[in-house]
Amino acid sequence: MTILLGVALVPLIGDTDGIYETFQTYLSFFQGPTLVLLLAGILWRRASATGGLATLLGGIAVSATLTQLDVQFLHVAFWSFVASVILMVSASLLHPDVEVTE
Repeated sequence: MTILLGVALVPLIGDTDGIYETFQTYLSFFQGPTLVLLLAGILWRRASATGGLATLLGGIAVSATLTQLDVQFLHVAFWSFVASVILMVSASLLHPDVEVTE
């Protein structure tokens, strides 16, 4: 099964500079949104499940769009992080899960 997966990925990797750059590019899709989910879950009590879903889906969409525009993977990770923070805050404030009591 692993060999078949490797053979299927050859056209994707063959068009790039190498396997390392391809791996880093696809990893950058998830780095920004995942870091925002982790930090918001730990540090912000008003983070909601709706905000988390919007962060994950929107952050990956931003990453994919930037990759299609040939932005370098380190910049993709940074800008997807910034977009994910904005999405987390706005979606969590617009759709809170529960009332926060202090």
